[in-house]
Amino acid sequence: MAIPGDFYSLLQEHGGEEALGVRRWALGSDASDPMANAQRLTPNASFPNAQRLTPNAHVVDTHGTTVIAVKYDQGVLNVGDRRATANMAVMYDRAEKVVALDDYTLIAISGSFARSMEIIRYLKHAFKYYARTQLQEMSLDGKVSEVSRAIAGNLASAMQGIGAFIPVVSAYDPKTNEGRIFFYDGMGARFETAEFGAAGSGSERIRGAFDYILHQGLVSRHEPGRCPAREPHPPRHRRRPGRGDGRLLESSARGEGDLGGRHRGDQRRAHAARCRRGAADAALGCGGGRLKMAYSPYDWNQAIQHRTDYIEERLRDGSPVVGLSLPQGLLLLTVRRTQRKVYEIYDRLMFAGIGNQSDLESVRLTALEFTHREGYARSPDDVTASRLVSIISPPLKRAFQDQFGQLFVVRGLFAELADAREDDLFYTLNYDGEFASFPRCALIAGSRQAEEKGNELIAGSIDSVTTLPQALRLGIEAWATARRYARRRSDVEEEMEERDDAKAVASLLRDELSGATVEAALLERNTTRESRFRLLRTTEIEPAVAEYR
Repeated sequence: MAIPGDFYSLLQEHGGEEALGVRRWALGSDASDPMANAQRLTPNASFPNAQRLTPNAHVVDTHGTTVIAVKYDQGVLNVGDRRATANMAVMYDRAEKVVALDDYTLIAISGSFARSMEIIRYLKHAFKYYARTQLQEMSLDGKVSEVSRAIAGNLASAMQGIGAFIPVVSAYDPKTNEGRIFFYDGMGARFETAEFGAAGSGSERIRGAFDYILHQGLVSRHEPGRCPAREPHPPRHRRRPGRGDGRLLESSARGEGDLGGRHRGDQRRAHAARCRRGAADAALGCGGGRLKMAYSPYDWNQAIQHRTDYIEERLRDGSPVVGLSLPQGLLLLTVRRTQRKVYEIYDRLMFAGIGNQSDLESVRLTALEFTHREGYARSPDDVTASRLVSIISPPLKRAFQDQFGQLFVVRGLFAELADAREDDLFYTLNYDGEFASFPRCALIAGSRQAEEKGNELIAGSIDSVTTLPQALRLGIEAWATARRYARRRSDVEEEMEERDDAKAVASLLRDELSGATVEAALLERNTTRESRFRLLRTTEIEPAVAEYR
């Protein structure tokens, strides 16, 4: 007799369980070994030992996620099931439970799949944000500590039953040139294992199996391709406060008292100076001790023109930046003498510019904060160059028009990688907030004429560029052309126009490259790396500039 709501009866009415690929198992009454009497049930099977479950019946424990990390001679192997469950039912069997946080770190997750994915999103953004802002990779100790903080922050949710998150982290350590495995408890404490790590409801069985294999000698610990021998890890000694630290604190306290005395003397002198300025202002008839000034529209226009002339003169000596689209991805190229000029902003965005290094750094950090905040809150697909420049443009415009505010001596170039070459975009951003978009190629330089000449050269040759060496050659020629016109002055303008362009460009490149470095970066269109951005090596750049050395 069918019980109302019996899912098995419903399957039989619609073609039977065999047609739907359903398999059932009945458990015997032997509680000591509940699987000993397990039988596969078919529609015509008998049930000699089956019992209907009652509130007091024995219930077999069910297990969910298990993830494993094992060391071997070529690194660390990560294995995990792909099931996402709801209570004891499998909701989805294609879940990704081994995820790359960056090019050197893998994380295998167990516990609540929803909480795990949210924490992984945070960790990926945290690692990338650190690398892009600090221009260096986060240390391995910093990465595993960040994972600990994420787990500790999730403790309240785990205690409420909303979702626990217990990972196994595998990472490559560049200092020791080997893979390392870390596992955690529910409060964020981390532990390092020399051979293997496991997490999830089946982890105790996995650990028991591996311990048995290793301790019973079933696997040679010195055999290539197997787990290495268990070696005790010496404790990591950390410097603790001691008597020397106490003396240091005492001397600091004494020095602080001396500084406080000098500070009070500075305050008295500053107060006397303010009194003298106030008396002088009163003598001039300036109410409130402040000089009141009135400006006409003519004065405002003159001030803006003066600011423009000042910034343009400062930008004139800046090294041009060339942006090119090619089948392999996007290329940004420039020549520098000191600081880096080309930076990664987000997964498909990079940035370069000319001007004061401090102003470039302000624009870069603003771009990084906006893109990572938007990418984490929404999706990486919502982070585009058009949104980015529209966010940065208004503050630049306000700063430029504020006669008493800080000037930004900067001209920037943003590159956005698309899936297809014809959809690649470049955006130029000026010091006054003006921006423009260009498909497939763009160039920024110290003067408008230099940009026009450089863009003319690129536009006539970009269609024939299909390889990276060709793009580097075109980029360095366009850079030299723009550099040449940006440095033109009225006293030498006629002389330069009479000279042969090819000879002038070659001569300029030989002079510039004698004490400078070509910097180029590529956003790769098709790559298996976690980051698409990479700085080109000297061996890749040198063939394009060898004749000018």
